[in-house]
Amino acid sequence: DTVRDWLVSRGTCPISYAWRDLGSDFWPRWVRTAVCLRPPTGTCSWPPGMSCVSAPPKHLQVLRWHCRLRKKSKRKKADENNVWGDVQKKEAHQKKKGRRKRYRCLWVKVPYPVPEDCVCACAL
Repeated sequence: DTVRDWLVSRGTCPISYAWRDLGSDFWPRWVRTAVCLRPPTGTCSWPPGMSCVSAPPKHLQVLRWHCRLRKKSKRKKADENNVWGDVQKKEAHQKKKGRRKRYRCLWVKVPYPVPEDCVCACAL
């Protein structure tokens, strides 16, 4: 029993968790990631030679706020076909419309790799 406990303690990798801020463009904004710590003995195996490394990451689906410039639409509005309308009003409206850029924004799913575990493995 004592030998088994000793082997388990030698083969265990200590893990610390830290919260990572992805920024305001992502939801959820905060993701918990694992950080592999160095074992007190310097190695995680018996006989010595292996070290603690990050396990393959888990891919979370997070949402990213994505905006892009809208394409100009080709369709005409009903009032643009009116020949007898106020010309000055139309010109002022077109100038104002020309300055403003229209964006289309939406949430997009993106895979985000998150390390969540450490393993005892041969150093590369």
